[in-house]
Amino acid sequence: MTSFKPAALVSAMMEQSERPVVGPAPEGLIGLSSGDPDFRTPAHIRQAMIDAVNEGYSNYPPGNGDPELLQAFADLLKRRYDVDWNPNDITVTNAGTGALFAAIAAFLNPGDAVLIPQPTFSQYADISRLVGAEVVWVNQTPDFHLDPDAIRAAAEAHPNAKMLVINNPNNPSGVVYGREELEAAAAIAREHNLLILADEVYDHLILDDIPFTSMLSIPDAQDRMLYCNSFSKTFAMTGWRLGWVAASPGLITAVSRVARSTGGGVNWAMQRAGIAAINGPMDATEEMRAEYAARRDLIEELLEGAEGITWTRPQGAFYAYFKYDAPVTSRRMAELTREAGVALRSGTEYGPSGEGYIRLAFAASRASITEGMLRLRSTVAAARDGKIS
Repeated sequence: MTSFKPAALVSAMMEQSERPVVGPAPEGLIGLSSGDPDFRTPAHIRQAMIDAVNEGYSNYPPGNGDPELLQAFADLLKRRYDVDWNPNDITVTNAGTGALFAAIAAFLNPGDAVLIPQPTFSQYADISRLVGAEVVWVNQTPDFHLDPDAIRAAAEAHPNAKMLVINNPNNPSGVVYGREELEAAAAIAREHNLLILADEVYDHLILDDIPFTSMLSIPDAQDRMLYCNSFSKTFAMTGWRLGWVAASPGLITAVSRVARSTGGGVNWAMQRAGIAAINGPMDATEEMRAEYAARRDLIEELLEGAEGITWTRPQGAFYAYFKYDAPVTSRRMAELTREAGVALRSGTEYGPSGEGYIRLAFAASRASITEGMLRLRSTVAAARDGKIS
């Protein structure tokens, strides 16, 4: 029988990716590895989808997206960030992942480099490698903020760099970047003629009473922006697979071409539901945000007295990024916690600097978080004592 193998670029991406490929979860496993909210999509959004199906939104959708949805995006950016964005410079994508793929594949060629401050979401590197680009990891500060000196040094050392990726709020650290560090990063991007991919999918999930600054509001980023977002986290719509890209003038054509070629357009009825989400009440989102903050505080309580586990208290999103003190790799620690009955993520999934870290997603119930934290604590303690390895 003929054996077919993945293309070379796909094979390279699979070999370098830290994302686990696992089968069905064993009975009793507590799943705290996935950023999949345990909330239902708000009722008015679900009803809008049903209404759209009944109204006949079952044909091919417009190429860049439903015009009303594109206008809703532009209106959202105006009222949230006070920026004027032309709806013609926005395109709808199949999920946030589709937005990232379209933005990266549209502008990076084999041999180009992309600067990625770490730790950060793994798919930036995965997609970049898939299109043949060089991934340049850029260390952040010890408390996981952007390091302008490191970004500048990386840009100077890689004249082939074409793009800088900024994920704010950050996955996995939960850090929310401030205006000053964003301005510094944008200034370096302008100095070295880099595109800025700004992934702000957690922009509505700020857990503390602090301001959120979007890269959209930074002047030096205005003419080099690839802004990516989705409905997944804000509206608990991960399974709906609905995302979007807002690009600086002249950039959207290439992004849209990739999005249409790889996704073939986005379910039109879901786009109608997206309009209802953006233009509708935000009460459910606020309730989710408040609950995530409470879960974050619960984790802080459960950390009390835990030897060998520390963290930087997350300000946004719903992730806890723990540093552990035990003589096992991050990948092995993820295996050990899974054997103990709790699924977590290896820190090295988020870049090489993640060695010695492990990520927990508190997008699950408080009961699951409590039991999962107890199992994590006991696993780290056993590894520290040499009882497991």
